[in-house]
Amino acid sequence: MVERSWLWEHLNEFNRIVTQLSGLEVKTEEADKSLLFLSSLLPSYEHLVTTLIFGKETLEMDEVTSALISSEMMKINSEKSQDDGHNVASVSNQRRMM
Repeated sequence: MVERSWLWEHLNEFNRIVTQLSGLEVKTEEADKSLLFLSSLLPSYEHLVTTLIFGKETLEMDEVTSALISSEMMKINSEKSQDDGHNVASVSNQRRMM
């Protein structure tokens, strides 16, 4: 859970820095922003980074953010279904004991 909150904070901070640079009239190409952001992620995102970069000539920041959001949603849903499975198994075991 901590890693997820880190991701959103990191993305917000990255966007804030890019906005400040833009205000100083520093031009940043979309592909450069994407690569800079991907290279700043934690090692646990390495698989996703490799998947996003593989075979691409350019990579848009929107594509990166969408992939990260999708990945995080899949993790959340997976954890929920595992928790639900544990709860069902626990209730089932309790009923057998009665």
